[in-house]
Amino acid sequence: MKVTVGKKIGIPLAGLLMLVGAVTAGVQVINSQVSNSASEVKDVAVPTAILTLSMLDRLNSMNSSLLEYVSGEEGKRATFSSSFDAFQNHLSGYRQIVGTDDPGTLLLDTTIATYRDRAIVEVFDHFDPASERSAQMAATTLTETGLEMEKILDNLKTKEISGAAFAMDLDNVLNERLPSIQYYLEMVDEGGDLISSLNAHMRGDVKAAEDFEKYSKTFKGFLGLIAMLDTDKKVQEQLAKVETLYATLDEGGRQIFQLYNPELKLQAISSIDQMQQELVSVLQSEIQTLSEQAIANERQALSALQDNIALSRNALWGFLALALATGTGISLLVNRNVTNPLKALNRVMGRLSQGDLQVDIQDSGRSDEIGDMIRAVQVFKENALEVEKLQQSTQDADERARREKAEAMDRLAREFEQGVGAIVEQVSRSSGEMTATAGTLAETAQQSRHQAAGVAGSAQQASNNVQTVASAAEELGASIQEITGQVNEQSAKTSQAFTITRQSRDRMQVLSSKVADIGEVLNLITGIAEQTNLLALNATIEAARAGEAGKGFAVVASEVKSLANQTSKATDDIAAQIGSVQQETDGTMKAIEEIATEIETVSEIAKAIAIAVEQQDSATHEIAQSINQAASGTDEVTSTIQDLTHSADNTGEVAGEMLGSAQELSEKAGHLNEMVASFLREVGAA
Repeated sequence: MKVTVGKKIGIPLAGLLMLVGAVTAGVQVINSQVSNSASEVKDVAVPTAILTLSMLDRLNSMNSSLLEYVSGEEGKRATFSSSFDAFQNHLSGYRQIVGTDDPGTLLLDTTIATYRDRAIVEVFDHFDPASERSAQMAATTLTETGLEMEKILDNLKTKEISGAAFAMDLDNVLNERLPSIQYYLEMVDEGGDLISSLNAHMRGDVKAAEDFEKYSKTFKGFLGLIAMLDTDKKVQEQLAKVETLYATLDEGGRQIFQLYNPELKLQAISSIDQMQQELVSVLQSEIQTLSEQAIANERQALSALQDNIALSRNALWGFLALALATGTGISLLVNRNVTNPLKALNRVMGRLSQGDLQVDIQDSGRSDEIGDMIRAVQVFKENALEVEKLQQSTQDADERARREKAEAMDRLAREFEQGVGAIVEQVSRSSGEMTATAGTLAETAQQSRHQAAGVAGSAQQASNNVQTVASAAEELGASIQEITGQVNEQSAKTSQAFTITRQSRDRMQVLSSKVADIGEVLNLITGIAEQTNLLALNATIEAARAGEAGKGFAVVASEVKSLANQTSKATDDIAAQIGSVQQETDGTMKAIEEIATEIETVSEIAKAIAIAVEQQDSATHEIAQSINQAASGTDEVTSTIQDLTHSADNTGEVAGEMLGSAQELSEKAGHLNEMVASFLREVGAA
């Protein structure tokens, strides 16, 4: 089976093109896997982790809003509502990712709704911080009133003690001064108790109202007694002020008791504690489970992304090594099977065109187009050698005929110089020789015609062989043009692979940007966790200030702080994973850049092959021109042989004419000899 040059080059090139196609497909598949893993991280893993952490943050915000509301911040009711709406939005987003039939989300939905409803009924609608704040302001004012009243009573008490010390009337001291001092002391004590009962009421003492009523009656009784004992005008004026201040204190206290009921606050706090145990803890546990699962899924997705990136980098390096090895093999194959034989044939044709017919022609046993060309050049060489031999034979025949003719003429000239008698005799003798010579010359001319005809046939065959070589050269040129097309196509495929590699790099840059965005989101979550931790610390401080009433508040604050720390730790883990992904992404981008450089090198090699093939095409055209010149030389040889045949024909005609002239001369010589003999006979007779 004949294996053409096109097949020898086309088959490896087709293999290279298939390899490039496989590399391109492999790169696309791996890039698809990387893209899918990145999408899994971006669209599922990270959003679910963020949403669960956000739900936990909103839940803590709602719980903190309740505690801060009962602490007097009535604006926290709106904060609770906005946190609930945000929680619902996060839960809705989580459902869109994991599905609406997820049992965990169903539990969260029902539990958070119950939590919201109970918070409205048992806290927000049950207790009003504004009434507590108004009562507290009134209690503060009344405390100042009570202090002013105690100050007046202390002054009156001091004045009575001084009067008793300097009194001379013992009955006055025993019956008036000492009872007055006792009453003043009791009134100071009862006034302090009034203020203490108000403060106890504000702190949540449900018995403070009864104590206030008892202290008020006692104070009023002592005030009546002291007014009857001490009739001093100035004392009466001071007691009138005390009575006014007392009336203000008593009336204001009663208004406080009507305005603010601490049992409502205690009930609200108790409800918060119950909701914390019955609902919030359930929500926190379920969200924590979902968060841990989301973080685990995120780590798994990140791990898969890292594995796909590593696989992409290793596969690209393997594909590149295989492509380089294949390209190198094809280059060596083309050089061995096409380029080097064509260069050798070009050198042989150059030497033949310069007339060197002794050049050695090798590889004539090849079965491809180059072998056909080599064999055609071999035939051309053999025909050229045959033509050279025929030309040498023709030249030898012409030289021999010329010498013979010259010798005959010399003999005739010498014989003619002899006497008339000798001339006649010589003419007679030479006519015979001339006849023989003319016959020989005619035979020689006839032989030259036959030889010229043979040479013409050989020259015609050589011309046909040269035409065959020219046709083979044209076919080789066509094959090389086909090879050029295939090489250009391979170069285009390599450029396509280079373009795809650049696209992979752009995708990896987009992936790196998305990972950076995830890092910013994690920073936001870290900020939220730190803020939550700070709120938990503030809550702990407030709980400590509240004493026994703030124990439940302290427990909640501790739980919030623990959850904030867990959130911060989980965020740090995710940030570490994101950093690892960024490192892998940067490594992959560098690998893709190196691969793009190597593919560009392969493209340059393909271009170099195309240039070499174009040079071979040019060399083939030069060979074709040399063969055409040889064909022209063969045609000139044929024309020269035809001229030689014509000259041989002319020589034959001249030889024939010479033969006739020799015969006529022989007859005339005989006649002259007879005339000379007759003349001699006549002279002798005379």
